Amino acid sequence: MNKFGQGTFDSFLYFTPQQFTGTGNWSDAALWSGGVVPGASSRVIIDGKATVASAVEVAELQVKPTAQLTIATGNELTVTGDFTLESNASQTATFLNQGSLSVGGSAVAQQYLTVARQWWYMASPVVGATSSAVFGTNKIGDYSEPNHSYSDVFSEAVSLQAGKGYAVKLDAEGVADGIFAFSGTDFFDGNLTLTPTRTVTGTAGDAKRGFNLIGNPYPSYLNWNAAYNEATNLRTTIWYRTRGASAMEFVTYNASLGVSVPAGINGYIPPMQAFWVRVDADNTPASLTFKNTHRSHMEATGYNPLKAKSADLRPRVRLVISNGEADDEMLLVGKSYAANGLDSYDIEKLSNDNAAIPELYSLVENQELVINSMQELNEGKWVMLGMRPGEAGSFNITASQLDNIDVMVVLKDRLLNVEKELTLGETYSFTSDGIASNDRFSLEFRAPGTVTSVNNLVSDAQIFINENRQLTVQAPGITLNDRISIYNMAGQQLLTQQANGPVTVLAEPLSIGVYIVKVNELVQKVVVK
Repeated sequence: MNKFGQGTFDSFLYFTPQQFTGTGNWSDAALWSGGVVPGASSRVIIDGKATVASAVEVAELQVKPTAQLTIATGNELTVTGDFTLESNASQTATFLNQGSLSVGGSAVAQQYLTVARQWWYMASPVVGATSSAVFGTNKIGDYSEPNHSYSDVFSEAVSLQAGKGYAVKLDAEGVADGIFAFSGTDFFDGNLTLTPTRTVTGTAGDAKRGFNLIGNPYPSYLNWNAAYNEATNLRTTIWYRTRGASAMEFVTYNASLGVSVPAGINGYIPPMQAFWVRVDADNTPASLTFKNTHRSHMEATGYNPLKAKSADLRPRVRLVISNGEADDEMLLVGKSYAANGLDSYDIEKLSNDNAAIPELYSLVENQELVINSMQELNEGKWVMLGMRPGEAGSFNITASQLDNIDVMVVLKDRLLNVEKELTLGETYSFTSDGIASNDRFSLEFRAPGTVTSVNNLVSDAQIFINENRQLTVQAPGITLNDRISIYNMAGQQLLTQQANGPVTVLAEPLSIGVYIVKVNELVQKVVVK
């Protein structure tokens, strides 16, 4: 196992390095220990925010985990020995090259990994780095979109490709938390074009088609908002795993909406972070280009975590489910040009696959969503909620965000026939046997003082035609006793089927045409294109 500290910087034990602290120009002598700007034979430590704004040469260079180094446009940094970006348990050094870099020794990017998390999504910003950086009893592999599955674990050293994401698993036995060093000849720089795929196999795994595990190729932050603007046939969303308060969790960020789950995440992807993107349509080429202009330190000039100020005007409801140890979030967003059925503004829920973390999501056409965009969040609207408690126990559902909502927001526990009006910070407590459910809860939007019975919800059923031309009927009030019937425009009954519960998808696809759908007393016309 190649850990930093076993020879890479032993020279620092014998030569006192010059240290840069504070923020400013490399040539400012006042920012260097001893008040002297280092020369070609110097060993250097950057422990601040330094900018190279002239031709600079040093013997060795070490950038501390909390530090930042920038080569300004038109300037050059030459390191005749090793150049290392350090990492610790909370932070990793960042390097932004807007000029020119020459490394005579090794370019090394460290990453601190913990056994407690075990699985990591990683990418390498080092040219020439190999998978041997995490060998030993640990495992490293990649993901195959055509096969909709992870590849075999690498059994020998494999060159790590720029822009590709890798899954790393630390062996919990005999492995300590620590720093792993990815070593090569240079740090990746310049533009990079990726061609994510979406493969249709005709198998059950097709639900995963289009998901590609890619990675930030730079030793700096990558602005997803900027990168996505130059992408083709790609969803606006990224998903990645990170360490939460008590366990590993998925982070979801959508560039077109400028929102995230959990809250507070922006579009800046950390160095060495791998993440998921999804190709939007079958049989259509996709491309994504990362550019140096998409790079930054987190505090770069012009940094703005919001897509647009107008985002503050959108109605939003954020719900958090908690078991007291771990929590999970889902978000509803009102967007005038979003559909109430599935569309590109709806973001799939990716499960943590961890029984210790309860999960909450909304359901549209049987698709689990972490971000559900609807035309309106106003009186008469409702949303089905699904829940994976993971384990039996006591749970809370809390409204952590209620923005621009002018109606009552009511959580309905359909198992207990209990309603709870949710105000900001309001919590509903319940117990569960640990079994997942897609019909225990619904969220309803009502005019103040309105009481809505369960039966009334049948008249508000949502009827969609999915991408396979199958009719989908969805409503919290529908039970196994209800029937769904389809007629042609001449009034002939073509099909009748017993409902499967709150969501029913008819097995047979419909031909192109116009149909009349009847659910109990509700009658609605649908068009199949």
